[in-house]
This record gives sequence, C-alpha cells and structure tokens, in this order.
Amino acid sequence: MPDLPPPPPPAQEQIATALVDCGLARAGFAIAYDDDFRSDVVRIKVTAQTNQSQFACIRAAAAEDIVLFEDDAVERAYQTYLGDVMRLEMVESARKDLAEKGKLEGLPLLEQFSAPSDFFAAVEVHCGWKAGSVFVETAQNTWTMDPHALGNGKKWSIKSKRFDNLQCLFGSLMAQDQSLDALGLKIGFIGNAAPDAN
Repeated sequence: MPDLPPPPPPAQEQIATALVDCGLARAGFAIAYDDDFRSDVVRIKVTAQTNQSQFACIRAAAAEDIVLFEDDAVERAYQTYLGDVMRLEMVESARKDLAEKGKLEGLPLLEQFSAPSDFFAAVEVHCGWKAGSVFVETAQNTWTMDPHALGNGKKWSIKSKRFDNLQCLFGSLMAQDQSLDALGLKIGFIGNAAPDAN
C-alpha cells in the first residue's frame, strides 16, 4: 500500500472546510505553514476564480492565518478590502474606549474645522491638555507629538491621569470618521531630540 501524505492538522482542515463553504473549490487553494511568515498561509490560486463578494467570508474562514492571492489584481483588491475593514474596526474600538471613559461625547471631528491646527488644539483640550501643548506641525500637513509635553521620556503609571489623557489623544485620532491620511494629514513621532529646523 502506498504511503499517503499525513492528514492536515485540524485547524487547517477546519479552515479548508470553511473556505469551501465560501464557494472556493478545494483544488483552488492550499494551506501550509510558511517559515517566513511563521504562520499558516492560505494561498488562493487563479483557478479559484475568487471575487470580491467572497472576501468577507474568506477573511472569516482564514481566521488568524495570512491569505495571499496568486492573481495580483485580486490580491490588491483584497488588501484594499482588509484596510477598509480594519480601519472600521479600529474606529469602532477607539470609540468604544472613548465612550467607556466618557470622552466620546463632544469628540472633535476634523471635518468640523477649517484648519488642522484648530482641530489638533480641540483634541488636546478635549483630552485634558492645554491647547497647542502637544501637537506640533513639523512640515506642511505633518504633525507630531512634542516629547517634552509628553514628559520627555519619563515613565508614567498606567493608572495616572496623564496616561489616560495620552490614551485619549490616540483614541481621538483613531476615532475619526475618515482617516487623517485620507484627508492629507500625516502624524509622525520624534524622539527626545528637537526636530532639525533645516
């Protein structure tokens, strides 16, 4: 009797069944551990004839595994889909955290302001900082958080009010209806040294 390949691990088998339930032919994909990714990877072939209506199902079926498409156009479309979905999840999570801390009500939204500087000042005040004390414009439409205002590397207790205020700043930026990047704004971080003026 010829040697048969070992059966796939149970997790891979469950993912394969779920992908078939999504409408993919079993011969249209492979699941295997990839040393480079240090994870199982689902590789979907061109012959699977995947379309965008299957993306949500594929993502749910793959769970934590990485999904790659042989077809470059489908891969780009899937990455765009993932970015959009993850952004919505991030916004929802940030808003939930702000609501739990009583900071969702009155959240400044960028589209309410004619100038980014006014938006950032409003976010600072909303989160318990002095207007203009944290965010600094380092280049046109590029903003950073001033490390001196944040304590210049000093450690804070995660139970401190200042730490809560810092979390509020990040949450307020993440909770925006549109990403700041999509609106042409960039957020950067600098170390303890002052940025080069040149």
